[in-house]
Amino acid sequence: GVQTCALPISVVVLSAKQADPLARAATDYVDRGLIPEEALAATSMERSGKGLDLSLEAEKNSWKVKATPPRAADDPTVGGILARLNNLRVEKVSGWKANWAPADLAPFGLDNPEATVTVKGTAGGKPVTRILQIGKVADAKTGARFVRANGPLVGILNPELSKDLTMDAAQFDDRTVARVSNIIRATCVRDGRTVEFAASAQGWIVEKPVESAAEPGLESFIASMASYRADSWLGASTEEQVKALGLDKPVVTWTFTDGAGNQLAKLEVAAARPDGKSAARVSGQARLFLLNAPAVARLREEYRWRSLFFSPVDPAVIKELRVQPQEGAGVALSRREGPWKRTDKADAKVDAATVDETVRAITRLRFVRFEKDAGATDAAYGLDKPFALVALNRQPILRVGGLVPGSKDRYARIERQPREVFVVAAADVELLARSADDYAKPPRDPVPPAMTETPKP
Repeated sequence: GVQTCALPISVVVLSAKQADPLARAATDYVDRGLIPEEALAATSMERSGKGLDLSLEAEKNSWKVKATPPRAADDPTVGGILARLNNLRVEKVSGWKANWAPADLAPFGLDNPEATVTVKGTAGGKPVTRILQIGKVADAKTGARFVRANGPLVGILNPELSKDLTMDAAQFDDRTVARVSNIIRATCVRDGRTVEFAASAQGWIVEKPVESAAEPGLESFIASMASYRADSWLGASTEEQVKALGLDKPVVTWTFTDGAGNQLAKLEVAAARPDGKSAARVSGQARLFLLNAPAVARLREEYRWRSLFFSPVDPAVIKELRVQPQEGAGVALSRREGPWKRTDKADAKVDAATVDETVRAITRLRFVRFEKDAGATDAAYGLDKPFALVALNRQPILRVGGLVPGSKDRYARIERQPREVFVVAAADVELLARSADDYAKPPRDPVPPAMTETPKP
């Protein structure tokens, strides 16, 4: 008879890293490419679906919404979507069939797509049409949707593009909310303060409530008003909407005028949402809109000059430093006769790098914001019993006062300007108000050693 032999059976233990590839589904090995890599020079984009109808066409170097009459589309939005469609890949393959029946597409919401996007144009000099079908939400947490390009592959589209391809048609309208030029004056009302800026031969300056230099960033902000953009549209500016969004009580208002005092634009911003975005409105614009977090931060920026000194100060010119904290002994340091040493306690150890760090912090100090431009009293800000007094080269420079409510930052003022109060960041206060003993310790942020060139052989 025929002899048979049984193969030995062995059991081995694989690590998770080794076992994972063996446990993958067949769809994990399918090519995730949905749209060809070849760039398409688009001439039109049509979207149809469940209340999402939209028609766009290229006109010279811009896009138009096909309507009666045609209106400008938002070029950055349209261009960004088209760029991402080239060489589009799904995040995950959900299925692959040479021929899909409607019943098989139903679980993905692709038997009756949420939206069908058709892009026409040229690629390689030839006319090309690309069709993308957007299905139901695949991941409720991220908003990612099922997608198909009218072919065998069904996959999950990334959340950002899923959102952009199904957003309301109004979001494709030009998001430029203001085009303001020839601004000569600007007034900002924020946190109970009104600051008036004016253009001058030397650049932008503060005129009221005090005369001062303005931050360099103000010029670029003013320039941005020539084509000011919203993050998205919110809807018609009705009294109910204005109140619902908090724009009846704006937290920031900017008013721009020309040289004759004529108002060019007024921009009002509501309190920020948890994501940092804010609802806003501008004069002459029929719709309310949303501003992204960086734009909101820029509108709330402190544009009055915020440096302790108006011109750069070389730390090397600082020969003496005196600090008197609220508690404990003060410290007096000098390098007039060599390295840094304590003049109030000659035998005390001093780490010169720590003194240098404090001097740098003072000469480069930037305020968080101004709290009171004029008429301040020391007692209202804890400056009558200062947390620390700082003097450079025997000249009193800075008085640091009480804590800002809900923060570790502190109020402060320049010794020669008793009626103006500003806020100093907690990290800077930590350096400015060091105790006498702290100067014997290494610096908080050591300066990396200077790189030396390696001698050539």
